Amino acid sequence: MFANFLKGFGKIMPKRNTSFEEVAPTRPPKRDTIDPSLIRFTILTNAVSLQIEWVDCLSLHLELDTQAKTLKLFRYPSFCLLMSCTSSQQRSPLSQIFHDSAMYEPSQTRSDHTKSDHASEYFKEVLLTYRLLFGQKPRDSIIFTQLYQKEWSRLPSFSCHPDPLLPRLCGQLWNTDEVRAIYDEIEADDALHQYSSQADFPFLGRSLLALQEYVEGHEPRTFKELWHDGRNTERWWESWTAIVIGALGLFLTFILMLIQVVLQFYQVDLAKQQLAQGNG
Repeated sequence: MFANFLKGFGKIMPKRNTSFEEVAPTRPPKRDTIDPSLIRFTILTNAVSLQIEWVDCLSLHLELDTQAKTLKLFRYPSFCLLMSCTSSQQRSPLSQIFHDSAMYEPSQTRSDHTKSDHASEYFKEVLLTYRLLFGQKPRDSIIFTQLYQKEWSRLPSFSCHPDPLLPRLCGQLWNTDEVRAIYDEIEADDALHQYSSQADFPFLGRSLLALQEYVEGHEPRTFKELWHDGRNTERWWESWTAIVIGALGLFLTFILMLIQVVLQFYQVDLAKQQLAQGNG
């Protein structure tokens, strides 16, 4: 009965992607690889100028609004940890509801939901996205901690109902003892330099690829974005070399103009002195 009631709210958990062609045959992603260095927190906020919007709705996690330049992230990771179940003998509570709900679906789609504990896999993926965005490089976790303490903790939504797990997952590296214990609890593998969107993130892979594609297509428009743009080291050095050379050229031009003005004033003054001596 509760499963029928739950279905009235629509899709609560996204469908597990077995192949991108099945989900979006008209526009498949350019590639399957997710590069954490492109979607790090510092790249998103400083090089691309995306604003993080912390939301209460789990289904909005990783939703990218390119017009408003915001990325929505679920602010209650403790809920995902609670609903993640590592035991193969027992389903998590919500997973059992999804399993019961699948029994009301057509037989051709029922097997996809009942093969394994997909709800637990989904909650586990959500937790791993915090590691992907914040926990693989020290600078990302440090900047998160600074912003969380100075700004986000003052917001009513955070001050009234803070999630103690959020600053731990986003404000520390994944391999610290405290955070590693959390990922060990959900039986997560160690962090990698690259991930497969289908194998490692079957639920959220498309959202991560869309975010990565947006970052790759972004062109720096301010000096701040250009300074923090670490996507291409060679291009970064070329850009700043051109800027420095251009700035030096302008500075030298200004110095030469200043010298010319001084010389002209000196010549005018010298001419006046000579004229005065001739008249005398």
